[in-house]
Amino acid sequence: MNYNTSVFISDADIRLVGSRLSHEGRLEVKVGGIWGTVCDDSFSDTDAEVACYMLGFGLVTQMYKI
Repeated sequence: MNYNTSVFISDADIRLVGSRLSHEGRLEVKVGGIWGTVCDDSFSDTDAEVACYMLGFGLVTQMYKI
């Protein structure tokens, strides 16, 4: 099964995919109608906080990188 948590905003569509849990997974962004995985190179804690906020998770207190 494909479990996704998605948010659709006019200029930036993002979603989490690949997990049964709504609060974890691979971050994808839709650009030009095509979904692509976000690379963690130069992806900061601030970027993660914005993505979490956009997905409706609110304030992030702790993040884990795998």
